[in-house]
Amino acid sequence: MGSLLATLLALYHRDRTGETQFVAGSLLAGGVLTNSETYLDADGAIVPTPVLDHEQLGISPGYRIVEVADGWIAVAATTDAQRAALDALGGVEVLVADTVADALTQLAAAEVPADEVRLDQRDAFFSSTANDAAGLIARYEHVDYGQVEQPGAFWDFGDLTVKLDRAPPGLGEHTVEVLSEVGFDRDAIDALLASGAAHAWKATTPA
Repeated sequence: MGSLLATLLALYHRDRTGETQFVAGSLLAGGVLTNSETYLDADGAIVPTPVLDHEQLGISPGYRIVEVADGWIAVAATTDAQRAALDALGGVEVLVADTVADALTQLAAAEVPADEVRLDQRDAFFSSTANDAAGLIARYEHVDYGQVEQPGAFWDFGDLTVKLDRAPPGLGEHTVEVLSEVGFDRDAIDALLASGAAHAWKATTPA
């Protein structure tokens, strides 16, 4: 995809300006991206990848989520000192009868990293004024589904404003505009639509 996007942009620039472009892609970068959890150690052996337990709650006794009396907590004892501190408490099993607040208090006192697992956060996320101000909520009108609200930009480009104000297109919503932009006249577009080779979205009026 990285190579394809760069190539298409280069072709688009050439078609608009007549200027050719040089495009390079990194196979190493693509491999690292798709296999970032698989690598060789200094001896050339494949380093084992952490595997979830049969309940899919964690990868070790000290690195997991734990159900307590009134919710869930996530424990991340990843160093020897943190694992020893957790063991001194009796392990995560002793936390099961505690509330979230009590379990986190115990873990904090033992200097074991932990936090509450937040459940049912849809309404809380979308009603957050802080998330809205940060651009983390995108809202727009979709031709099929009406008003759509979904998580927005989780990235930042510095001085460049990130705008998420266009909905995913409906099937054929922009067919006429795209074909016009690439040079088809209206008669040719109508012929493509009539033959079924292209499809244009049409609004329907409720009965």
